[in-house]
Amino acid sequence: MTHIVVAVDGSDSSRTALRLGALLASTTGNEVRAVRCWEYSANLPLPSALSDPPRADEVEAEHAEALAAFVDETLPAGTEVVTRLRRGPAAHKLLEEPTIGDVDALVVGSRGLGGFSGLILGSVSRQLVEHATVPVVVVREDAAVGERLERVVVAIDGSTGAERAAAWAATLAEQAGAELVAVHCPEMPQAELPPEVAVQLRDEARELMTTWTAPLRDRPVELETMVIDDDPRRALPEVAERQQADLLVVGARGAGKLRQLLLGSVADAVVRTSPVPVVVVPGDRPNP
Repeated sequence: MTHIVVAVDGSDSSRTALRLGALLASTTGNEVRAVRCWEYSANLPLPSALSDPPRADEVEAEHAEALAAFVDETLPAGTEVVTRLRRGPAAHKLLEEPTIGDVDALVVGSRGLGGFSGLILGSVSRQLVEHATVPVVVVREDAAVGERLERVVVAIDGSTGAERAAAWAATLAEQAGAELVAVHCPEMPQAELPPEVAVQLRDEARELMTTWTAPLRDRPVELETMVIDDDPRRALPEVAERQQADLLVVGARGAGKLRQLLLGSVADAVVRTSPVPVVVVPGDRPNP
């Protein structure tokens, strides 16, 4: 049995993440695994003759009780969930999960309980999207999670990363019986172009889109394609919201010039701004 791993820390965004993780698990035939990571609080008093720090087994028991209660409060009765406690830094332990069992995806809230509440993307979610070897789903606390997946938007740009993202999105859409919307935002010159040149460039972009989406047309899934003349960092979240998509899928790195980056500028932007849950599909890691 493979798993959809959900990071749970008691925050509102992790509650939404758990709901989405359970939906993905039921859609794909996986098992949902709720993981809570814990460490001794930095605010604990130093050991002394008058104060004894709580034992590790006592702290772990408290976290186990809190995790079980959180799952029961969040998911419908009867939902099958495997719970797991990991002692250590959350990002490090969550990144280990795919190495100790079959994991199809990691699901995490955009911001947890720690750190600065003003951050759009928390430190744990950022480390996961930058370093995970499996797709990472980043969920805002106010994201809508329905009873089934109905529409999945995927970014296409001809890169290997986009191909992997499209294949992952198409497989999920097949399993869910959902519509797949492939979106390409071509890079247009900044200078104002003669009308005939602009038309030619848009026609070329549509031809490329037809080529890139050819493998998707062989899949048993309803496919819509869109070519939008706009910055993908702005356009993709807007399209996903307008289409009332359940997920927006992007490759970790696309066709941009800075290949040494772990996370491309488009993926970085949409994971921070999209109101729709974002799936970042990893590619080959660049050489150090």
